[in-house]
Amino acid sequence: MPAIIKQYEGSVVSPKDDATLYRIFNEESGVIRGCALTYLGANQIRVDAGYVYICGRLVEIEEEVVLSPFSTEEGAAGELILKVDLLSDTPARLLARTPRQELVQEDINAGGEAYEYLIASYMVSDVAISGLTVEYEVISAGFSKDKILKTVNEVSAVTEEGFLADALVVKELNANIPVFILDGSTLTITLPVQDSKEVG
Repeated sequence: MPAIIKQYEGSVVSPKDDATLYRIFNEESGVIRGCALTYLGANQIRVDAGYVYICGRLVEIEEEVVLSPFSTEEGAAGELILKVDLLSDTPARLLARTPRQELVQEDINAGGEAYEYLIASYMVSDVAISGLTVEYEVISAGFSKDKILKTVNEVSAVTEEGFLADALVVKELNANIPVFILDGSTLTITLPVQDSKEVG
């Protein structure tokens, strides 16, 4: 069959079909909302509720306190990951492990079974963890990060459509635009440096 339409009256669309479509629009993986991390002492890490986008698939995270294994090895490194395993009875879960390992990142939309996404890293001792560091990317559901402009210089360099400006950049741009107000025969110009003069 030379062509297959996935969505039509009476068709069955699989989760893989949806994920493949969504990943075409955004190939990144990362946190969409929430998932703030808090160190609670000893080996406890609290992960707030949120959503993570993995290979075109949406993973809902419920608030959870994750316990990291301790280590007797001096200077041991630990990590908190989101593990997606399509063959498991628990297809998505948060997992803390020591020592850090190479992440398994198979294409779970093309025959792969598992994908591990790094949430945080830290150091581990025999009594506590320290140096908790957020490792995940916060992404937009609709734009990949290379399409999001984060500085005024990046905005100035754009020569084509299809980019999104960060809200703080827009705010900075607005702060540098003079405001003109015409009242009768008086034109008031408010400059970005908050200096103003009247032209009669």
